[in-house]
Amino acid sequence: MSKEAISRVRQAELEAARIRDEAETNARKAVEENQRTCEEEAAMQTEATARELKARLENVRQKTEALVERSRSEAGEDGAALEAEADGKMQEAVRVIVWEMFDSCQ
Repeated sequence: MSKEAISRVRQAELEAARIRDEAETNARKAVEENQRTCEEEAAMQTEATARELKARLENVRQKTEALVERSRSEAGEDGAALEAEADGKMQEAVRVIVWEMFDSCQ
């Protein structure tokens, strides 16, 4: 081979090595940028999901409180109705007891 051919082969090898090094550097930069972007997106998605779940939890808490309050109100109404019914029957019960005592004393 001539010196010129050998020189061109060496020049081509050097150019190939430079291109390979540049490609590796560019690939490494692209991977790092992609990783950084993915981490940012993951953090944003995590925050969004946390906000959504917190809102859902607050909604469930409000519904639970409303249900408890409604149950408490209904129980109070039932209790008042039972008390009124008992008061109405109390006079009759006292009358029966008094008459029973009166009959047993005679």
